[in-house]
Amino acid sequence: MKGVSLNLQRMARAMGSVSQSWEAIHVAGTNGKGSVCTYLSALCKRSNIHNGLFTSPYLVEPRDAIKIDGVPILQRNYARYRQQILDDQALRTAEDGQGDLPTSRVLAPLTEFELVTMTAFTAFDDATIDVGIVEVGLGGRLDSTNALRTKKVTVITKIGLDHQKMLGETLPEIAKEKAGIMMADVPCVVDGSNPPEVLEVFRQHALGVGAPLYLTTDSRDLLEELYQSEVMPHQAQNMACAIAAFRLAFPEVKLSVAEALPVMTNALHRGRLSWLDVSRQFSSRKDKPFLVDGAHNPQSASTLSAYVEKHVRQNDEPISWVIAVSNQDGKDAQGMFRTLFRPDDKVACVAFRRRPTMPWVEPVEPLSLAQTIQTLGFTVRNFDESSTPSGTLAEGSSWAAQHNTPVVVTGSLYLVGDAYDLFDDIFAHERRAEEI
Repeated sequence: MKGVSLNLQRMARAMGSVSQSWEAIHVAGTNGKGSVCTYLSALCKRSNIHNGLFTSPYLVEPRDAIKIDGVPILQRNYARYRQQILDDQALRTAEDGQGDLPTSRVLAPLTEFELVTMTAFTAFDDATIDVGIVEVGLGGRLDSTNALRTKKVTVITKIGLDHQKMLGETLPEIAKEKAGIMMADVPCVVDGSNPPEVLEVFRQHALGVGAPLYLTTDSRDLLEELYQSEVMPHQAQNMACAIAAFRLAFPEVKLSVAEALPVMTNALHRGRLSWLDVSRQFSSRKDKPFLVDGAHNPQSASTLSAYVEKHVRQNDEPISWVIAVSNQDGKDAQGMFRTLFRPDDKVACVAFRRRPTMPWVEPVEPLSLAQTIQTLGFTVRNFDESSTPSGTLAEGSSWAAQHNTPVVVTGSLYLVGDAYDLFDDIFAHERRAEEI
C-alpha cells in the first residue's frame, strides 16, 4: 500500500529523540478506539491529570490530532516539533553516511505517519504531561505508535473487518495484529462483546506476553449501570473500556460510573455522530444541521444506521446522504450502503481531499461510486472533482441541502474533516487571538 511501511526499525531509532518521561495508555481496535481515547482524555482532565492525546487521522489540520488537556497544539508549536524531528533525522542520516554501514543497513527516512507520531511524542515531552493517550494508526503490532517504551494500560476495542490486505482476511488474524500492543505486566482492557474466536486470540496472546487481561463483560455492574443510562450499546462498551482503563491506570482516583458518565457524554468528539451547523452556507437550513459521522466499514455503518433510524429519520422520511469512501483494499462498500440507505433516500457521491500525512488513502472516484450504488437500486448523483469548480463536497452538499430532508455526511473521516473545514472553521478563534 502506497506510503505504508509497517516496520518499527525507523521508529525505534527515532525514539532516541524523545525522553518519554510520561507513561502511555495505548488504544487499538477497529471501531471505537478514537471515542475511547476522547473519553480517557476527558476523564483525566476531570481528575486534574495533565494529559496528551494523539489520534488519527486528523480532521482539518495535522495539529488537531495532537492535544494537550483536550486542546489542539498551536500551529507554530507543531511546526517547531516537526522540524526538530526532521533535523534529528538529517543528523542521523549524515552519521550513517560517514560510518561503515553498508547501504542495505542505512534506514530509510521516516514515513509521514511516523513523522506525525514523533511530533506528537515530542509535544508530549515538551508539555511535561503525566500520561499520553495514544491511538493506534493501523493494526497495532507494527504500527509506529507501538514504539512506545512504557505503557500504563493497553486497550483493545471492537474488532471488525477492515484493512484486510494489511492485517489479515479473518477476524482472528486481525485480532492477532491488534494484540501486538500488549506488554508484559501491563494490564490490557478488551471489549468483551468481541466474538469468542477473537477473545481467544487475546487470551492466548496475553498469556504469552504476561499481560493481565480484563474483559469489559467481566464487570457486569459497570455495564449494567451504563446500559441503564440509555446510551447506545456501542457507546456502553466504549465507555466501559475507558472507565476500566482509567481505574487501572489511576487506582488512587476513585471514579464512579455516575461521576464518569456526564464527563464522557459531554466529551467533544468531532466527526462521530456529530451535528454540524451549515446555516451560514445554506440559509434554508437554519435549524437543520448536517449529521456527520466517520463510519467507514460495515460495523460502524450499522452503528450509524441505528442512530439515524432512532434519532434522525422521522415517520420513515427519506434521508439525503453525502458519501465518499476510500479505495483501500478490504472496504465492503456495498455492505455499508445496504445497511445505511433506504429505497426513497437520495445519495450524493463526492470525493475527499487527499492527506499528505496519509498518502496511501485515496478516494474512490465519485462516478465509480455512483455506479456501484446505482446497481443497488438507489437514487444517486455524482460530483466529480474535474467538473465541480467549487469543490466536490461543496457541490454535493448544496444538492443534498436543496431537499427538505435530513442530510448525513459519512463514509470516511477524511470527508468529515473536509466538512468541518468547509462549514465550521474550528480554529477561527485561535487565528483571531494571534492577530491581536
